[in-house]
Amino acid sequence: MRSCLKLIFFLIKLLFLCVRYGLVFSIIPMFVVKEPTERSKIKTSIGKKLVIILPKLGPAFIKLGQILSTRGDLLGADIANSMLSLQDKLPSFAIQTVEKIFKSEFGANIEDMFLSFDQESVAAASIAQVHKAITKDGVPVAVKILRPKISKAYMDNLRVIKTFSHLVNLFVKKKKRIKINEALETLKKSSEIELDLRLEGAAAEKIKENCKRDMNLHIPKIYWQLTSKNILTSEWIDGIPINQRDKLIGANLDLNLIIEKLAVIFFNQACRDGFFHADIHPGNIIIKQNGDIAMVDFGIVCYLDYELKTFVAEVVYGFLNKDYTKIKEIHFQTGFVPKGQSEYKFELACISIGEPIVGKSLEEISLSKLLKHLFEISRDFSVTIHPELLLLHKTILTIEGTGHYLNPKINMWNLASPWIQSWAKKNLGARWKLAKLNYQKNQFINKIKHVIDNSITGSGMQKQHSPFKHHVLVIVAGLFLLIGLILGRILSSS
Repeated sequence: MRSCLKLIFFLIKLLFLCVRYGLVFSIIPMFVVKEPTERSKIKTSIGKKLVIILPKLGPAFIKLGQILSTRGDLLGADIANSMLSLQDKLPSFAIQTVEKIFKSEFGANIEDMFLSFDQESVAAASIAQVHKAITKDGVPVAVKILRPKISKAYMDNLRVIKTFSHLVNLFVKKKKRIKINEALETLKKSSEIELDLRLEGAAAEKIKENCKRDMNLHIPKIYWQLTSKNILTSEWIDGIPINQRDKLIGANLDLNLIIEKLAVIFFNQACRDGFFHADIHPGNIIIKQNGDIAMVDFGIVCYLDYELKTFVAEVVYGFLNKDYTKIKEIHFQTGFVPKGQSEYKFELACISIGEPIVGKSLEEISLSKLLKHLFEISRDFSVTIHPELLLLHKTILTIEGTGHYLNPKINMWNLASPWIQSWAKKNLGARWKLAKLNYQKNQFINKIKHVIDNSITGSGMQKQHSPFKHHVLVIVAGLFLLIGLILGRILSSS
């Protein structure tokens, strides 16, 4: 009953925001305006209004908006491009609240645990904020603190998004329907770590261990004695944020070398280790005085299992070598493309994706159009899109955007191509093929065990709703219906 009332309250709030910021009135002209340029302006206006509205709905809506901003094939390029400016920044919560959290977590006051603690935060987002402090040993640290009651707010958001999306899809053309399970799985996977700072600390330690032999990468140390579920204390990193180009040049740092290092670091994490930083943005990448790249804020990381990791490595290597036949074979052999689809047409589609990328500078291609093309082809061939691959695409978009900002005339993947080629020859050879065969054998055995287990297990009974709850659900459905008509119109006309 309480959850139903929360849904009603949320829907009323959403309708109020749509009216207050003029979203409803921006949609009306789309019913009558047919001229492409004017429709593009209207859609851009809708995207800008969504950038204002989504942060007011809750933390999960900000994350959802950031994911959907890379999906021009769903929202339309104009709306998606406008939403790229969606920032996860909120006002800081008071130092008195911070003190209460410390008392609750450690049973001690801040002054008992630190030599000094800055009252003003250096960064504040929807999930947490960060303060600079000095430990009792005189070491500068970054202290990250979760917002009060953020876990509950995030999970409430996810439940609303799931219910809401099912209704919106009723009013959208089949080809434009949102595969909400993809986005929800992405949000759920990221929230598991983001909402428990002990896990974020563990993720940082895992990447640090994976990359301990890698040059040019620095992962901050975690101070576990000053860390809990709601507080994470890590090494303070001095340096220049990667988005401050003029300062990097002023420090005599080689921008092209930074781009190459960034590409190699990403490739190592994603294709070699299968565990990568999935919340890359300029605020999370700091260039140290010696030119090393430091990564911070591991609230969103992505794990690629053996199959996905090797799939990504083979596909990247295939595109770099323009081996489109190999790329096609990988997609069909792994089952990413279902049987019955045309292998010949899929290979042509791969060529249409690869040729604009390989050998060209980032200045000559539009990343939003490229991603739209990728996802459109995925839909046309019923390609399975794993939630992890959505995070991978989002990360690649950000990394390439950073490379473009530092030097628009350099293609970072071509710059790192010799290293990637060398790695692939060593790791995609005969030994790798034997490991892959062994993995496939184990997977086959596990599937047989799963079938046997399922054959001897029963199913539970479904719960029945009370008559009163049924009436409340009718009210919720009515509110969803009204809002679904609005958003359904946006998606169908994009």
